[in-house]
Amino acid sequence: MSCFIRYCITSLIFYLTVSMVLPEKISGQNELEVMNFRNYTIAYNRGDLENVRWIRERLERFSLELDDFYQLKPTSQVRVVIARSQQAFIRYHRQIPHWAAAVYIPARKMIVLKSPSWAGSSLSLEKDLLHEMSHFYFDEKFSHQQMPLWYNEGLAKFLSGERIDILTAVRLSNAFHTGGIVPFDDVEDLSRFPRQQAELAYQQSLSAVLFLQEQLQSRERWQQFHQKVTVAGWDAALEDYINTDAFGLELKWLNSIENDYRWLFLFNTENLVWISMAGIFIAAYAVTKLRNRRKLKQWEQFEQDLNEFE
Repeated sequence: MSCFIRYCITSLIFYLTVSMVLPEKISGQNELEVMNFRNYTIAYNRGDLENVRWIRERLERFSLELDDFYQLKPTSQVRVVIARSQQAFIRYHRQIPHWAAAVYIPARKMIVLKSPSWAGSSLSLEKDLLHEMSHFYFDEKFSHQQMPLWYNEGLAKFLSGERIDILTAVRLSNAFHTGGIVPFDDVEDLSRFPRQQAELAYQQSLSAVLFLQEQLQSRERWQQFHQKVTVAGWDAALEDYINTDAFGLELKWLNSIENDYRWLFLFNTENLVWISMAGIFIAAYAVTKLRNRRKLKQWEQFEQDLNEFE
């Protein structure tokens, strides 16, 4: 009996170990193929071969761009996995929020992407890949420093080509005027946020990165700022290059939101409804007032004509 129990425990441990390392195999899917390029290993199912060639081309181009921005040539081996289903995607990291499009797992040096065969498009895959590659470079560059998550996420969005459009500006303005802005420290819990709040936190992070870029004024000073961070830490770099600390930077950014997007909150959908209703009420009141005034004049004219007739 004891041998049987020992056998069951050993089998269970083996199953759990393999399921963590090879989630695709445990789920009954085909063994993953691999393609090596530079310091990347792309793991994929055969049906995704065309996507792999496309990803390899982007890895080559994006690596050159990120090498230049971060002033770094990473040597760590990175595994890029194309998940063939939502279940396979989640198995690589069980704490991935359901709204995530892709993920970088620092402890495993792994980027997990959703295959365009079942999610998104080539355009979204391109942005997701560059976004997660930025996280990898960020991890390599600042691995010995404590860095704020908002800066990591905002920088990844910036480097993947995202900017603040009018809809985002309206949302930021509305969040500011309604007290909905997510404090920088709270962004650390981003993975636990519901989707809407997470999207706002991402947009705030991008906005704050763009604000920091303006303060630094040039790509060269930005790279020098990063170098200072690697040597002396985040707070010391802010003091040297922005003449403030982390709290002061957040206050300055909030002031920029208030100044740059002062009236845009009025264009929020909910606010527009109330403004439209107020406009309709004012217009109706004005029309009624004008109509009553005309009727009063008509009555006055009628009385005047009646008096003259008498």
